[in-house]
Amino acid sequence: MKISFRFKAIIVLLIFFGSFILQKIFIDERYESDAIFEIFEPLQERNETNLSLDAGLASFVGQRESSDTKYRIAALMDSKKLFTRLLDNQEFMSILNIDIPNIDKKTYFENFEYFHSNLFNYRVDARRNFYYVKFYSKDNANSRKAILIIFDEINSLYKEIDQGKRDELEKFLDREIFSSNQLYKKELLSDILLSIKSKQALYEVYDGKILRMLDEPLIREKTSYPSLLFLILISFALSLVTSCILFYEKLLNLFKRIT
Repeated sequence: MKISFRFKAIIVLLIFFGSFILQKIFIDERYESDAIFEIFEPLQERNETNLSLDAGLASFVGQRESSDTKYRIAALMDSKKLFTRLLDNQEFMSILNIDIPNIDKKTYFENFEYFHSNLFNYRVDARRNFYYVKFYSKDNANSRKAILIIFDEINSLYKEIDQGKRDELEKFLDREIFSSNQLYKKELLSDILLSIKSKQALYEVYDGKILRMLDEPLIREKTSYPSLLFLILISFALSLVTSCILFYEKLLNLFKRIT
């Protein structure tokens, strides 16, 4: 039985609208919240020292790229330490139970990968020391709440790690100063130790919060993912393929005429 042109056109339109509706039904829509985190300048450490000391001391006082605050925070955001800490937060865990399918049945690594690829991402502006942070959730209030929790946990975890590093460094420098017979080295190490103690005093004044939030996340009324354009393009591609199949003979004749 030969199918009429009108019937074929109706099929193509049904494919377009049907695929669009099915995508809206089966693809999880998510709300996006974003915020800007800024490194608090008085507490920042930069990789600007060029000290010709032994490797052990150099690793402590800034001879590695990771000793720069902005790189350490970026590494912390990607770390399993932060994710483990977030899992221990009951409020954040209630968000993940909604946003990660079957979180209890997946392994730690699977949940970690899903979290970073689908829910949380950030971009670093190294020049201005900004972090543009985004979180996607099925619930618009949860997307905002998640960013606030992540902000607090990064500050708290960074403070703990940095405090441990400073305590270890102070002990190391005290031993080096006491054991060294070189006057210039004693003076240099004493200056470094004084700088560390000054930094520690600043930490106590500012409660050790390395990050400040410039723009607080807002509760969005409209979903951000998937975009309407994405759904339309997928539907258009499916209807185009269907058109090529249904109107194969007409397209072939048209091609022969052109050539």
